[in-house]
Amino acid sequence: MNGEDLAGLIKESEVVRICRDLVGIRSVNPPGNELAAAEYVAEALKKSGVQAELVKHSETRASVLARVKGQGKALALLYNGHLDTVPVGAEKWVHEPFTGKVAEGKVWGRGAADMKGGLASMMAAVKALASARIPLPGP
Repeated sequence: MNGEDLAGLIKESEVVRICRDLVGIRSVNPPGNELAAAEYVAEALKKSGVQAELVKHSETRASVLARVKGQGKALALLYNGHLDTVPVGAEKWVHEPFTGKVAEGKVWGRGAADMKGGLASMMAAVKALASARIPLPGP
């Protein structure tokens, strides 16, 4: 399978759906409440056959460590992101901040650009790698 075939496994509609789902999860910091977002990410990856571990830091805070195992000892490829968002603020929003509304060809909402859209893209890429069953040279 070449890179073009692998990229074909990633559907824009799936990335948009994941992003919208993540935007709908309030993970505002402060106070720091990423647990629900971390649970969503871990479960979604597990359903795709990706080894995913929820790492709890407190009752409301967590991270996700996910792996697609490789065959060899080559260097690993690491995707890194964050689940929290900054507070909504006092300014009026064009679209409600936690709906993930799609308008004007964009997903709107708190965290859509930083970093829930990026997380959705990473999740779709990892899911594609796992489903392709390509023998990776490293983790």
